[in-house]
Amino acid sequence: MKSSIILTAAVFLLLSCSGTKVQITRPGKGIVPGKSGGRLLLGMKSEEAKKILGNNPSVKSYQSEYDDYTEFGYTPENEQVFKIGFDYLLEYKPETNISDIPAWKLYFKNNRLVYINFSNFIYPEISQNYRTPTGLFFKTRKEIKDILGNDGIFTNNGNLNYNYPRKGILVIFTENEPDRLRVIHIFDPL
Repeated sequence: MKSSIILTAAVFLLLSCSGTKVQITRPGKGIVPGKSGGRLLLGMKSEEAKKILGNNPSVKSYQSEYDDYTEFGYTPENEQVFKIGFDYLLEYKPETNISDIPAWKLYFKNNRLVYINFSNFIYPEISQNYRTPTGLFFKTRKEIKDILGNDGIFTNNGNLNYNYPRKGILVIFTENEPDRLRVIHIFDPL
């Protein structure tokens, strides 16, 4: 035991002195654009996500989600999640989500998580605790531009959307609350 601690310390010291960046990370409560939200990691299998959020989500097909978007007045082909593509999604509500992660919809392609929708509409209480490393969640539009930069793509489809495809994040405000961030979508950077 003592020798393994000494060996670990020696390796850490050697890497630190060699200029190699040593970073120990593990999924936590934050949202990392293009990577994760809490313990949900892009690329994980649906069974792994269910272990985190619970085994009783609604399962929806691509066509069902497409029809829902159309019914609510959106053009699915213009929406980031449809551009990325998915086979099916798991939809969680407060009564089916056993975690403290404000994930509403998880989109899967080839049984791998490709897109996460975090929603303040569905989880107003617990979502207050979720932030990017720079504190993104529930900021104003100006603060978001200060955090993410001005290279986002702005669209207005009844919502005010700021899409940062190269960073793997889309943030959404509603028109009736233009300075209140309501939804964050995470996906692999394009």
